[in-house]
Amino acid sequence: MKKILWKLLVAVLLPLAFVGCEEPAEENLPTIQVGTEVDAPVEGGPHALVYSLENPTEGESLAVEAISAEWLHDFVVSEEAVGFVIDDNLALGATSREATFELHYGGRSLALITVRQGTLDGTFAVEVHKVTPETVEFTITPSNPSITYLVNVAPKSYIEEHGGLEKYALIEADVYRKSFYGDILDDYLLSGTVTKTITIQGAPEEPMWLWVAGVVRAADQERTPVVAAEPAYEEFQFYPYPILSLQSYSHHLESTEAGTLSVRYSIENPFEGGELKVEIADDGQSWVRNVVINESDRTISFDYDENLYAIERKATIYIHYDYSEVCEFVLTQVANLGTKDINFEIVVKEVHYDRVVVDCVPDDLEVEYVLGAIAKRDFESASHNSDPTKIPELDLVATYPTYEILSGSQSGVTLQNTAISYDTNWYIYAYAINDTHDAAISEVKMVLTELVEDRPYFVWDDERIVVTEYSNTLSVDNTQQTVTVKYSVANNHPTGVVVIEEPYDDTLIKDESGKRVSHNPEAQTITFTVSANTTKRARSTFIYLKYFSSEGDDYSDANTSLKISQSR
Repeated sequence: MKKILWKLLVAVLLPLAFVGCEEPAEENLPTIQVGTEVDAPVEGGPHALVYSLENPTEGESLAVEAISAEWLHDFVVSEEAVGFVIDDNLALGATSREATFELHYGGRSLALITVRQGTLDGTFAVEVHKVTPETVEFTITPSNPSITYLVNVAPKSYIEEHGGLEKYALIEADVYRKSFYGDILDDYLLSGTVTKTITIQGAPEEPMWLWVAGVVRAADQERTPVVAAEPAYEEFQFYPYPILSLQSYSHHLESTEAGTLSVRYSIENPFEGGELKVEIADDGQSWVRNVVINESDRTISFDYDENLYAIERKATIYIHYDYSEVCEFVLTQVANLGTKDINFEIVVKEVHYDRVVVDCVPDDLEVEYVLGAIAKRDFESASHNSDPTKIPELDLVATYPTYEILSGSQSGVTLQNTAISYDTNWYIYAYAINDTHDAAISEVKMVLTELVEDRPYFVWDDERIVVTEYSNTLSVDNTQQTVTVKYSVANNHPTGVVVIEEPYDDTLIKDESGKRVSHNPEAQTITFTVSANTTKRARSTFIYLKYFSSEGDDYSDANTSLKISQSR
């Protein structure tokens, strides 16, 4: 019986025992969605780690704990991101590194963040290709193509005085960063394989370094850049400056005939790639030509033409080797005494602002001759060198003649050239010319004359016209009327012509025939009709007058205008 009761009690209590020991259901805990791996740039700088929080708890906030390295700092937590600053890893010899920190919420660690940062190490291959007295050509090949670097040339002793190449490279970088033009360092930072040439004033006796250093900016642009790769250099010396010498620096040709001349030269300190250059100055380009440089026997040869002129002439030849001083060789040639000794009597009869009238009498009335004029400043310019023998040369190659070919005694010849009328001093010249008109056969006879200021100008002979420095104005009332005004031309030429330019698209001045302005050249008057003004506003128009010294002239010698102003 007792056993039966015990079994019944156990059967009743056993289920109650299981109910009393059952664990309560788990609540939804906060979780975080965030990237746990950060690849930091070698330059460092600020970084934002974006996250999202699920099942947040009221009154709790995210916190950063267990920061494993000092190069991660200045953490700021917002509702969307964790911000922090990463130091750069640019120091020379730096190694890759790793650091961690935890994100805690409500006393629990929700995530472990790992930050990894590499380095910008690398080496440079420096190859010098060509050296001259002032240039060095080279190629730089970095092992790390992503690194930026500076390259330059400096004396070895100067770099050593500044503490070695690494320190000197930083000094150079700061010079560019704090230059007069502002921060121009980026303009000089290179990357990848580069071939270029640097030009400086060389010192041949002093060892030079062509140096290269991996220079990288930090994230903070104001900081001094750092050298992030081992500097390298190639030592060289500039070549000594060459010295060019000529066996003779002048030669006098005793014959007027054409020929060939050779000049011997020598070069001290020549260098590979150096080039000898020869240039003929303007004073001899026409009769000295065909320059040939013979390097094997160190000679310069050139041809010269026959001297057809009755005056000695010269030519200057400039000879130059790269980086040397320029040598001048002067060639002179005797006058051609076989030419005709002809004299010209030139008498200036009239002088005006743009022309002269002359008489010319040669002592050989059978010969043909050129009579012309040239401005004094043109004659004395570098292209002519005040050499009278250049005048025939200038004439005979001119695209338009500024002279006349005459013969016998001439009286009242007018010489005019508007292209040179800006100069008040002119040379009047004459020289005999051969039958083919391509060479002078006598000396050039010259006479200097000074032009006078007798330029034509308009004068308004009408008291109704108000004349000021800048305008001539005729005021009329608003009624229709016909107006005649008189003008005159001071310093008028005997062949002078006045041309009227009428107003365009104007209704102020008109007549029934449609011709707006009538001109009477004999009376020197212009007549026009002014229409009545019904516009209730003032209006005006202009009439333009031009004066030409002759009917065939292209350019006017004088200009004026008349403003007609009508009241409202």
